[in-house]
Amino acid sequence: MKKVKEPKEIKRISTRYNLSSKIKDSRAGITIIALVVTIIVLLILAGVTIATLTGENGILKRTKKAEFKNDISAFQEELNISIYGDYTEKLGNREEKDKFNAQGYEEIIKIIPNFKRSYQEKIAVKNDKIVYIGVNEEERKWIEETGIDVAKVLKINYVDANGTVLKDPYIAIITEKNYSVKSPEIEGYIPIREYVEGTITDNTEINVEYYIICNDLAFEGLDENGKVTEVQENIVSYAVTGMGNCNNPNLCIPYEYNGKIINKIKEKAFFNNKIITNLIIKENIKDIGLNAFFKCTNLKMANINADNIGVDAFWECTSLESVIINSNVKKIERYGFEYCENLKDFIIYSEDITFNGWGIFRECKNLKELKVNQGNKKYKMLNGMLYTIDEKELIQAPTALGGDIVISPEVVKICTGAFSYNGNIKNITIPENVTFIGSRAFQSCINLENITIPENVKSIGEQICLDCTNLKNANINSQDTGFNTFWRCTSLENVTISKNCKKIGAYCFETCKKLTSINYLGTKEEWNNISKNALWKSGGDTITTVKCIDGDLSI
Repeated sequence: MKKVKEPKEIKRISTRYNLSSKIKDSRAGITIIALVVTIIVLLILAGVTIATLTGENGILKRTKKAEFKNDISAFQEELNISIYGDYTEKLGNREEKDKFNAQGYEEIIKIIPNFKRSYQEKIAVKNDKIVYIGVNEEERKWIEETGIDVAKVLKINYVDANGTVLKDPYIAIITEKNYSVKSPEIEGYIPIREYVEGTITDNTEINVEYYIICNDLAFEGLDENGKVTEVQENIVSYAVTGMGNCNNPNLCIPYEYNGKIINKIKEKAFFNNKIITNLIIKENIKDIGLNAFFKCTNLKMANINADNIGVDAFWECTSLESVIINSNVKKIERYGFEYCENLKDFIIYSEDITFNGWGIFRECKNLKELKVNQGNKKYKMLNGMLYTIDEKELIQAPTALGGDIVISPEVVKICTGAFSYNGNIKNITIPENVTFIGSRAFQSCINLENITIPENVKSIGEQICLDCTNLKNANINSQDTGFNTFWRCTSLENVTISKNCKKIGAYCFETCKKLTSINYLGTKEEWNNISKNALWKSGGDTITTVKCIDGDLSI
């Protein structure tokens, strides 16, 4: 029996099957595409919705901003009510000290009852004003739109001489006008400034440089009496004698050597050195010797915390511009910064300092003020001059201060050398309250033309007007003229002495070549009763007459 072949039917079935499969696959592809398109459209719509909600100008952000500004306005209204209430309670006699200052939730709710705890790190009250103290940049912008004060941001970076960061920065919100921040200790380094201080008017970023401690300087051993010794067991401390193997222009004197303290910089240790540009001396140094940095003509900055700055220590450091006198400095000897002609910035942190002598700032032609750190409890600067905080003592005036000098009326003491070598002063008014004028107080004020010593002055140091070569007129109302007072005042022509004077010291008018007579505001008898040193007229050979109110005396 012949077999029946069915290949064509099978082929047809197979063809129908394949066609159906293709149609299904095609429909599935269209469905997937449609789904993808739908998802994309939804995502686009969602993106628009999300942007509308959370974008830069989105609904959520605008709502948050409005809520924030409304809260601030409400706080301000409540603060105003508290201020008004305080005015009423004090019957209108509300003073500066009565203004509200508060920070922290518990303090602020006393004056803003509905203050929210969530704002305690963001809002403070300073001098009756709301101040934003937060760090959120967005909120800082919003608050500026309200007219509320925004505290400034201070950022201090701690870097080495090459600008490499040594420590995480200090970031603070400054609510006061002035700031003072102590520089932290970093092992192996010393900061160029012990304190960072200033007045902040805008967000401020400052770099504080740290220098590597110079351990390879030259040293010599000292025994317990401070004498040089090479016997190791007798060495109790060391003195710096020079640069040694150090070639670092940023000179930081180390604390110790061979395990013993370094407490002295020897005389002429860095004499005529041309390497040093910046200098840091810490509190371990007790004494900076004579001429220690003599003619270090490339030295630009000195940060000093030694007890004593010796005679001529920084003589003719002609590039020196900035000096910081830190809290440990007790004494600056005469001519300490003589001929530092570019010195402009001199700031004092010490609260127990003596300017021991005269000519300390001789020929410092650009030094116009002596600054004092914020919060100094002992000293203050007034019209560029250094006073005690109560203005009773005038300690020192910078040599570039010029014109007609007005001293505080509170002053009772003008210290030794206070105005010495100031070549710009023409006239000076000494207050009536002054009872003491120190030695050489006005030495070499070569343009000073007139001076009056008031009657309350009871003690006058030596040579107070030495080498005032343009001084023409002197009125002496004090009880004592002092010793050698007008030595080498070669232009002095007119001297008037009041009847209050009881004593005339030796060599009072020595080498006053133009002075031929003295005007005395008393009688001849009163003149004769004045106690005069046997040498009062010595060196004043040109004086021949004393003009009294009742006639002249030949002398």
